Amino acid sequence: LTNGEAVWRFVSRLPFTGALAVDQTSALAVSGAPGNWQLQHLDPWTGQCRWTSELLEAPLPGKHPLLTPDVVVVPVGNEGSSGAEAFDRKTGRSLWRHHADLASAASAWLAFDDLVLINDGAGVLMCLEASTGRPLYNHVFAGSSASDTPRRLEPVLRNGALFVPQQQ
Repeated sequence: LTNGEAVWRFVSRLPFTGALAVDQTSALAVSGAPGNWQLQHLDPWTGQCRWTSELLEAPLPGKHPLLTPDVVVVPVGNEGSSGAEAFDRKTGRSLWRHHADLASAASAWLAFDDLVLINDGAGVLMCLEASTGRPLYNHVFAGSSASDTPRRLEPVLRNGALFVPQQQ
């Protein structure tokens, strides 16, 4: 930070997508190409790869891995729909998977504590338990015209209150 010199460099045999999640103890990066996707856990201080796990579906473009204290959740899917794959944060072991029919590809995702929120432009707010993938709730907002759909769907958590952009 003080002089701009590179501290470490990590090279993978597959190109990185730019989907990156970083905290004090972890850097999680998605790499791959169609048919061969990986999630890699790097030590942010040394650059050493702690583990690599294969993704069964393609990661959603523009979505980064979601970090909870014990789980890493990767939004996966295609242009029309999204799902999720979850991994143990310490070992990289696969924990659960939701096929790409969970939400639309334009949905917005947020992780906090042991929860993953998915806000969909179709008027659905879903909350998954990160450790099991079990849906805790699924709130359907009253319908409205497509022109009322918000431009941005990212939920915001501030001071214990959750703000969810929706039609109403």
